[in-house]
Amino acid sequence: MSTCKNPESRSRRGTKPQQPKPTGRDCRLKTYIQRLYQGKMYSLKDELLEKDVDLSSTRVPHGEVIVNAGNGSRGFFIWDVLDKLVVDTSGSLNLKPDVLFLNHIPNPEDKIAMSITRVAVLNHSANLGMVFDTDADRSGVVHSAGNAINGDRLVTLMLAIVFREHPETMIVSDARTSMALTQFITDRGGHHCLYHIGYRNVIDKEPQLNREGIEIHLMMETMGLGH
Repeated sequence: MSTCKNPESRSRRGTKPQQPKPTGRDCRLKTYIQRLYQGKMYSLKDELLEKDVDLSSTRVPHGEVIVNAGNGSRGFFIWDVLDKLVVDTSGSLNLKPDVLFLNHIPNPEDKIAMSITRVAVLNHSANLGMVFDTDADRSGVVHSAGNAINGDRLVTLMLAIVFREHPETMIVSDARTSMALTQFITDRGGHHCLYHIGYRNVIDKEPQLNREGIEIHLMMETMGLGH
């Protein structure tokens, strides 16, 4: 059993969560939209890319990867990362930034986004499909067989990887995750800490548990944000 106290019990799953108070992110979103509309997003670089990491000698297994950028800002993931890994991305979707988002909502939880990516993966016999939100801090995956891996399924995939090196560890997630996920964790000797909804809440729970002597190797919410 987990030693983490759950402030949002399962009995309250049907209640509507309180909306978080507005933060400075609203202001940043306005700036982001302005840059996107002006076509300046392609000139922006993430910290990792600014370090000019050399990927020229790295190779991945042959096969195609479908990237659905959702007309957000992260189409450059193809030419700044996957192209350097010599990955075929010719079937990718919605790479050009468009603030109107006419094709679908740029959200890996969106059924339309996952559905059209699934079709592209199957049509191109691709190895993998990737669906990004607007700024690519959240993602979903489509398996080569067309199976959607997002929400709880994506958390489960990350857990399967973590458990290889850290069996019986504790995992922190938001209270929207399912009982099936908890069962998956406990069946493998792990511990599940259910905590407040919201990425920042989930991430901030780690140092608190660390101070209590509990080691954490994954903090992730169902929307796809994790650490």
